[in-house]
Amino acid sequence: MTSRTHSLTPCPNCGCGIQPNSMLCDYCLAILVPSESTTGGLVAEGIACRSCGEQNDLGTDRCAHCSASLSHTCPGCGKEDIHVSSKQCPQCHVPRSRFFERCIEVERSRTATLAAAKKRSRLALLVPLAFSLGFVLLGVHQYHSGFAPVGNAFFILALLFIGLWIWASRS
Repeated sequence: MTSRTHSLTPCPNCGCGIQPNSMLCDYCLAILVPSESTTGGLVAEGIACRSCGEQNDLGTDRCAHCSASLSHTCPGCGKEDIHVSSKQCPQCHVPRSRFFERCIEVERSRTATLAAAKKRSRLALLVPLAFSLGFVLLGVHQYHSGFAPVGNAFFILALLFIGLWIWASRS
């Protein structure tokens, strides 16, 4: 497990994993505030409506402002509109008691995917650099062979690829 996975804590409203210092649960849209107890932690103060964003009281089924259903999102399959009183996801059947475990699994997978993408992007940065070196070598060969205009063209291509490499490494 990564340290980021260890940092998840259960939402006091739905039990899904939330990041530290988060003031809103991504799954149930609970509005979270620091607890006044000596143990610390967070407590749910209300529920934000997915449709209009208005804050609603805990335990209500519909938004007081727009009458939309207040629902959760399953951390297992991503299904939205799970009724707040449902004991499990109607689509993938993950019980609410396993929502936090499922959030940790999702977070692990997301972290591994990001690490792999970062590794691929570093390897991709080597391609323009390799082309640049090749064009420089071709340019030197053409220049010394008496084909100065062709050699200069290869040098220009090398500069373009070096510029591409610098641009890509900044993003």
